[in-house]
Amino acid sequence: MLSFVKDTLSTILVPRAFAMEASHESKGLVTVVGIDTSEASQNAVHHTLRRSRENDTIHILYCFTPLTDFVGPEFVKSPSPEQHEQWRLKEMKNFEDCLKKVDLTTQSNIETAIVAGDPRSKIIEYAKRQNADEIVVGSHGKGFLTRSLLGSVSTYLCHNSPVPVTVVPSAKKHEK
Repeated sequence: MLSFVKDTLSTILVPRAFAMEASHESKGLVTVVGIDTSEASQNAVHHTLRRSRENDTIHILYCFTPLTDFVGPEFVKSPSPEQHEQWRLKEMKNFEDCLKKVDLTTQSNIETAIVAGDPRSKIIEYAKRQNADEIVVGSHGKGFLTRSLLGSVSTYLCHNSPVPVTVVPSAKKHEK
């Protein structure tokens, strides 16, 4: 179903995507690219950079799961502050390594951020804070059963995001 906005210069109704593009010509689009350490995430960044224009702003957001308590039948083991810090530093290095794998040469503005938490909710929260026009993520190509049991970040985003979501297929799907 297409949503429409009224063009202020005439009475013609234009699809929202065209109106959004026209209104952003001067200030550029704001895109949030949710990444992890996967090749699918690198594809999402490449896709976004190829489409970007001079005034666009691209936010590359790395989400990681923080350490949690380990609960057994008769005990609870909480990670120490040192373990949390080591985990955070490890994830920051993973993020830096991800960025090194991608050529970030572009005419657009690039901003990076790292957050701890569930990627599904954190990507949406971040996109709202940045007034994003779209979210881009890579597809891991999980099968139906895995997606049903474990969930899928891209599926969740498609159903719950207040802005359009682009899911970039994995490179393996391009080869077929």
